[in-house]
Amino acid sequence: MKKIKLKSFLAILLMSSMIFSGCNKKKEENNITETNTKYDVEYAKDIIEVGEGESISLDTSVKDGSKFEVVGDELDAAPLKLFGDAKLYKFIDAPIVSGKKLDGKITINPTNIKQNKFKLSDGKELTLKEGVWPAYEKLYLAQYNDLKTGKKLKKPVVHVINVKGRSSGITPPVVSKTITSDGKLNLEWNQVKDATSYHILKRTKNSDKNVKFDQYYIYEELGKVTENNWTSTPEVLKKLAIDLKNNNGDTSKYYDLIVVAEDSSGNCTPASNLISGVDICRTLIQDIDYSKITNAIDAKTLTFETLDNLPKFMPVLTLGGTERISAVEYHGSEIKAEKTGNQEYKITIPFSLKGTSIKKEVTITKVNSDYKNKLEDKLKNIEQSTKTGRVDKNITINEKDIDSLSEDIKKNVAKVDTNYDASSSLEEFLLTNILQGNTYLSLENYPEATDKSFLINTIENILFENPIMSTVVNYNYSSKNKILQITYDSEKQAKQKECLDKISKILPTIIKEGMSDLEKSKAINDYIAKQTVYDYKAFEAIEKYNAIYEKNGGKSEITKKAYDDLVKNFGYAMDSEGVLLKGIAVCSGYAKTYYLMARMAGLQARVVTGQATGGLHAWNLVRINNKWLVVDPTWNDSDADPNKYLNISQDDKTYTKDHVIDEKFKEFK
Repeated sequence: MKKIKLKSFLAILLMSSMIFSGCNKKKEENNITETNTKYDVEYAKDIIEVGEGESISLDTSVKDGSKFEVVGDELDAAPLKLFGDAKLYKFIDAPIVSGKKLDGKITINPTNIKQNKFKLSDGKELTLKEGVWPAYEKLYLAQYNDLKTGKKLKKPVVHVINVKGRSSGITPPVVSKTITSDGKLNLEWNQVKDATSYHILKRTKNSDKNVKFDQYYIYEELGKVTENNWTSTPEVLKKLAIDLKNNNGDTSKYYDLIVVAEDSSGNCTPASNLISGVDICRTLIQDIDYSKITNAIDAKTLTFETLDNLPKFMPVLTLGGTERISAVEYHGSEIKAEKTGNQEYKITIPFSLKGTSIKKEVTITKVNSDYKNKLEDKLKNIEQSTKTGRVDKNITINEKDIDSLSEDIKKNVAKVDTNYDASSSLEEFLLTNILQGNTYLSLENYPEATDKSFLINTIENILFENPIMSTVVNYNYSSKNKILQITYDSEKQAKQKECLDKISKILPTIIKEGMSDLEKSKAINDYIAKQTVYDYKAFEAIEKYNAIYEKNGGKSEITKKAYDDLVKNFGYAMDSEGVLLKGIAVCSGYAKTYYLMARMAGLQARVVTGQATGGLHAWNLVRINNKWLVVDPTWNDSDADPNKYLNISQDDKTYTKDHVIDEKFKEFK
């Protein structure tokens, strides 16, 4: 990953404000060719255009296919390999140098592709259209050798392939996963053109190591729908329940979920992106772990003696057998009371566990006749003990005809005096120009950006890695001219500049010379806790929005309007503005502020997301002594248990019981 050393966030915001006030001074820019040399993969500039059933030929001076220098595993060596995605994960089995003699060309023919048929466990089979290129949005041909000399290249050159004139518009769905408020698994994907149905499949590795490529996986159909979303049933959840805790490293028990679209002719798409079964089973709750309940008269019946024993959290077991805790939501309006003595009552309080389908009752055996006020205070305290409040927003890129422009269209990586993280040439180009506040970006030097799903994924990556980018509100793209138009929130930019200005003044007062990285992290965490009050009104609004999202899906107009309303009224709470300018925020505001302050103090940090005690949550990781440690500034802001989650290991049981990090961040260990 590319890392640029921090100088000042403030300088770039000042430059951005100059641009928006009409300053036309041209900024120095780096050439894109120089930028390409920094990364592990280089993209060929020209896109290969090919018909649905046409072959592709590349010139070569190597006459004997066996003379190409071996790259990687000798059994899997080939000068060229075909993939269905820009990250080169979705390998397509296409014999490319099948014979030793080459007559000046290497030819790849779609009729030779070994199609990955989805053979279901019940004997049925889903098949891709034969004799044509697999129906990915784009294909990617990775070249590992110099085709003139046969020598291996320092880095692969990737050729983007555009398949023209497809007889069907059917392409793989892009799937996102959420856990519903009642603990079900929900999958949602884009509506695929020409699709008549969608199959939800559980994919497991075949335990037979000698199987052919097209039998490498075993598929089991979990559901079939015509809509672009699916929610698990209790029966499906039982099928998904695997014991990750006691499998002794047997990865054959691991699985992923995929979605495959099918058209009216019975042809299906290649597989969607993978939804990790391990992640599912470590997130979904199976039942209360009664053996871990303390201070109970009878744990199995959830009977406690006094209101002081009323639990805020319940120990639970996930589908995978791992231990977690989940927040208790008591239903105070449904309390039942039974008189047991002169001034004593036994009360029963119904509750549900957040993020699960579990609904049970707690019994308190001894309360006085005036228990109602004390109980009301107790339940309010419990309700406010779980501070989460994260919102997920889907990035969308609107197709727009952008023909003639008088504005300056940027084609190169911008020169910026700030810190940023980028893992590809495209990421660096987008990120630096957005930091500059540039409106029109030419993507003609980035053929991989013509893959709309990859472009969206790239933007999502840089947003996660660089929370400073939250001033962008809209993206339009012209496929014809390969121009990306970016709309900014100028008011948000001004607030962000104000926040960064304040940080530059705060840091010298709390970071002292000679401090260790651990001490710096604590100083920043403590400042945020002292400065900030948790915003429960914003949290309630976020919970209402998440309910709308769950009911209507992330792509509906109802959800989009609800999101816009939420940002309008409580956007400050979800950003550093809440902490630094208003002193009130939810978890994402805490986490973004810690990130900005840590980075400006010279620490390597990031914002991460996941679930905490059943709610969507955001917190931080900070790299100290070559390890990514946990800092949850929201939960560290606690009178009862301050700094419980400060600079602790990701293996610490305090953390693993109530935090489940999203799959995409698990590489940071």
